[in-house]
Amino acid sequence: MADDIKKEVNDRFIGIKINSRYEILNKIASGGMADVYLGQDLKLNRKVAAKILHESYSSNRNFTARLKREAQIHANLNSPNIVTVYDWGEFNNLYFIIMEFVNGKSLKEIIDKKGAIDPRLAAKYSVQICKALELAHENNLIHRDIKPQNIMITEEDIVKVTDFGIAKFTVGDTTKTISILGTAYYVSPEQAQGKILDNRSDIYSLGIVMYEMLAADVPFRGGDLIDIGLRHISENPQPPSMIHPEIPKNIEKIVMKCLEKNPDYRYQNILSLRIDLQNFLEGKPLLITQKQTNGQKKMQIFSNADYYRYDNQFEKAFEKYKLKNNRIRSILISACSFMVIAFIVFLTLFLISNSKSGHLTADLNMVNVPQLQNVEFESAKNMLLAYGLIIEAQNSTYSDSVPNNYIISQSIKPNTKVNKNIKVYVTVSKGKEISTIPMPNLIGIRKESALEQLENLGLSAGSITEEFSDIFGNDTVIEQKPIAGTLIKQYTEVSISISKGRERITIPYLNGYEYVYAKSLLESLGLLVDAKRKTDNTIQPGIVLGVEPFEGSSVFRNSNVMLIISTGEELVPVPDLSNMDFKIAQQILDSFDIGFEVNYIIVDNPAQKNSVISQYPEAGEQIELKEKIILFVGQ
Repeated sequence: MADDIKKEVNDRFIGIKINSRYEILNKIASGGMADVYLGQDLKLNRKVAAKILHESYSSNRNFTARLKREAQIHANLNSPNIVTVYDWGEFNNLYFIIMEFVNGKSLKEIIDKKGAIDPRLAAKYSVQICKALELAHENNLIHRDIKPQNIMITEEDIVKVTDFGIAKFTVGDTTKTISILGTAYYVSPEQAQGKILDNRSDIYSLGIVMYEMLAADVPFRGGDLIDIGLRHISENPQPPSMIHPEIPKNIEKIVMKCLEKNPDYRYQNILSLRIDLQNFLEGKPLLITQKQTNGQKKMQIFSNADYYRYDNQFEKAFEKYKLKNNRIRSILISACSFMVIAFIVFLTLFLISNSKSGHLTADLNMVNVPQLQNVEFESAKNMLLAYGLIIEAQNSTYSDSVPNNYIISQSIKPNTKVNKNIKVYVTVSKGKEISTIPMPNLIGIRKESALEQLENLGLSAGSITEEFSDIFGNDTVIEQKPIAGTLIKQYTEVSISISKGRERITIPYLNGYEYVYAKSLLESLGLLVDAKRKTDNTIQPGIVLGVEPFEGSSVFRNSNVMLIISTGEELVPVPDLSNMDFKIAQQILDSFDIGFEVNYIIVDNPAQKNSVISQYPEAGEQIELKEKIILFVGQ
């Protein structure tokens, strides 16, 4: 039933126009606080991402203030590596943020799909994350939630940092942090202990992200959030090279430096970390060095302005060396000067004695340079060989009058008398210049307009294919080759793929079939299958009693379909305990003879303490009497 409710909400949002400007097209992602949708800015004709606060939180000032704060923070951070916010506001009791639509995947999706990332690519991603955090830290902001889920990677490998929803100002804010549900794998030791944070907490979290990119896993796992937090505080991470031995040592040093338990031993600012990542990429020595003093490890970071210092003993030895070296150098310079003078005198006498004989043979070695302009280069080469001359193409350029590979000009004028075996430099034509233009972005516009744009730019349409799309409307361009921004020559063929709209699937009749068969059939049709049980002692367990939506109805591909399955067990509905005092909720569950477990969550809002924040399963779902539900209670 919970999934049915979510589906109804999604269906209601799709197609609405926020403030008559932003049309909601499709759902992109779900979160604990808000859902994100693909939208269309009707005024500027561009794709946007719309973050909409859950309706259950719309009346809660803490959540609405947090959403507004997130929008304001994003709006003040202007960076190519931070998702841009365009608009924020309220519409029909819905609080929303309109953001830049990032056409790509989260870093988490990439790691989950492909595994460990090449160390150089991981370093390039990390440099861009550093640039985003540099701007945030310059504005006295700690992100506090750096994790792969909040890092988007575009198809061009550009990093976009998102979700400053729990970011915190460092100036004038001495409040302690709270444990963040769902991010325990990436919190710093000081964050896990509830201490006051500074920018170095983000450096630790980024270290965890870099570790996961290299090893395809986080350094600390545990049974629950508290267990993971304790590991951050007390355990040293295993070097990622123990998992993948091919990881370069220098990038491993950078990661382990970020993961120091004591913030004083980490990089002290994000700029130092970025410089070392760039040094790794360029094959330069790292800024960090290691020293052992009284058995305790200390790390030092040297900036570009540092100078090497020598002790007094070394300086004295060096001065003695310089005095001795200067004496030797003076003797050598005097000797060399004498030899140079002697050589010049000898050379002068030699040239004078041979000048007369040289004039006798000069005429025999002289030739007239032929006309080379408008001659094909290979033909000119053969011609000069016959003259005893050498041709060399000094450069090439476009020409409207001289054909390709023909000579435009020559360094020595025709009929000039020169010695044999000298080089004649020529400029060769590359033919008429075919101008290049940047490939326009055709994604999202209608087929007719795309073809018209290509024609106006002197480009031609190549193959045109059609395919279904969950994002783009019917008859719009969803893919192009070459991609937008690529410099291409005129008359280049451009292939485009056109959307046929969302594919619709007809739900088949499944009553009486076994659950396994029915589920396999629906999934083969491209549908997502959920199931709920219904007590019926007259039918064998596991038989389909019905389907929602009902058979014969048409739904979009990837829609959720609910199978109703027979069971002989007695089921009871789960009561709604949300926002209820914990003691009252306990009494209600006891009256239904339903068991429960409790998960305490640290909250900021005093009104949520000792209150049920959420529950699983959700209200209305059918469970067996022997099953327990989980209550999430504020503390």
